[in-house]
Formats: sequence, structure tokens, C-alpha cells
Amino acid sequence: MNLERIQEEIRSQKLDGWLFFDHHQRDPLAYRVLGLPTNRVPTRRWYYFIPAQGEPGGLEHRIERGMLAALPGEKTPYASWTEQIAGLRNRCGGAAASRCNTRHSVPSRTLRWWMPARWSWCAAQAWRWRARRS
Repeated sequence: MNLERIQEEIRSQKLDGWLFFDHHQRDPLAYRVLGLPTNRVPTRRWYYFIPAQGEPGGLEHRIERGMLAALPGEKTPYASWTEQIAGLRNRCGGAAASRCNTRHSVPSRTLRWWMPARWSWCAAQAWRWRARRS
């Protein structure tokens, strides 16, 4: 992973950071950009936040520690849904970019409540679709 180049691009887009996340290897872009091995399939969500400046860090489920071991920065463990939300609140903030997830699984509506982000049209439509169904 080329951290300096990623952070330079984040700054050029006037964002505070980029939140990578995955569950069941549904985001091959995250693995490519971060240079993560694909030999382990996560059954719990992991998150990795790269700020425009400063040290990146991650959030991993207690059951699957080590999913982000190859990446720099502190990795915070979580087990419950409330720990997951609290960990993301502490790790992220501001205008973060994230990849549009066409399966509507992550980020969920609950995560959107606390994380202001610049959403693409696709992501905004996915969130509205999911909100109507619940």
C-alpha cells in the first residue's frame, strides 16, 4: 500500500479520509488498494480508515483479529454492535469517502446516522432504497 499517494489523493478531493470496509470479501477494490491478502475470508466486518493526514487505523471483530495485521496503525477490537458503532465514531469523522456497495450491506443506515459523508448518487439511492424497505 502506498499510504502517501492515497493520502495525497484524499487531500486533492478535499476529503477528511477514506473508509475501507469489507465483509465476506465483497469489496475487491479494498483488497487491491490496501494490498491485503485474499486467502482469509472475513465472516465479520472490518474497517480501515485512512485520514488525509496522520496515522491510519482499523477496527476488527474480536473473533477475527489479524485481518488488518499487514497494515500500519492501531487496530481496535470490537464485539458488539454498540462497540462497532463507538469504534467507528472514534476512528472516523468529517467528510469520508467510501466505495458504493451495490448489495446495500455496508454502510448500513445505522452507520449513516453518525458519519457525514459525500455520497455518490449510487450510494444515496442505495440508502434511500434500504430505508424504504425497513
